[in-house]
Amino acid sequence: MSLDKLESIQIQRYYNKLFRQGKSSNQINYVNKFLKQFLNYAVDCGYILKNPCSGKKIAIPKENSDKVSERHILVFNNEDLTKIVKAESSKIKYIALFSLSTGMRRGEIIGLKENDIDYKLKEIHIRRSVATTTIFDNNNKKSKQTIVQEPKSKNSKRTIPLPASLVEIIKASIKIKKSEKLKAGSSYCKDNLDYIFLSEQGNLINAGNLDKTWSKFLRSLNIPHKKFHALRHTYATKQFENNMPLKTISMLLGHSSIEITANIYTHVLKKEKEK
Repeated sequence: MSLDKLESIQIQRYYNKLFRQGKSSNQINYVNKFLKQFLNYAVDCGYILKNPCSGKKIAIPKENSDKVSERHILVFNNEDLTKIVKAESSKIKYIALFSLSTGMRRGEIIGLKENDIDYKLKEIHIRRSVATTTIFDNNNKKSKQTIVQEPKSKNSKRTIPLPASLVEIIKASIKIKKSEKLKAGSSYCKDNLDYIFLSEQGNLINAGNLDKTWSKFLRSLNIPHKKFHALRHTYATKQFENNMPLKTISMLLGHSSIEITANIYTHVLKKEKEK
């Protein structure tokens, strides 16, 4: 479709269709932000006069309250957590314990550098995230590439407390890195030496490979599979159970707003209110 023929009603119908197909309001809102940004660029370049996504022209379809209350997040129970904590020392165990004790996202953990840890002030500075994304070259050939990028949102760039229990885990993780560097010899990549967690060859950790290692780790401990992100949910749930204020949890998790935290953990808040 020619850009100058694009109207708000056509975008609205598309969003309504996505909603009927099962996409959430958050997913559609993300698409809308992306499309609005592109159309603003088109206005700046003079391709169109007005942005059909701007103002109140578009309404993001919303879930009704009954549907929202049915949303449920998966968390690890205390028995599973004990198994993870008592598992043999390994890189994947240390990455998991990082998420479990800080609520950090997977990409934020594997994006940590040694100088992001302030042992004196007992703080962790979250400044970047590592992600595996699809890249197209000049010939339109597709490939996967692991890149360093800005954290997910403005509030995701944050400083959080360093739990005392993590200090030894960080030291052990750095020890593993140095051991792998010694083992790999000259084939070890020298570009990423300041990162805490790297692959055996010194490369940034690929998200897909990490997911496979995580699944294997859970199987070895006889724990039913849950995504790595469930560790972050477990952390947040434990904070709610220990009467941590919603605003504080939202800041620790790096959510862009307190409403996002409240919506995700609706069922947890309900249980705490009942208490």
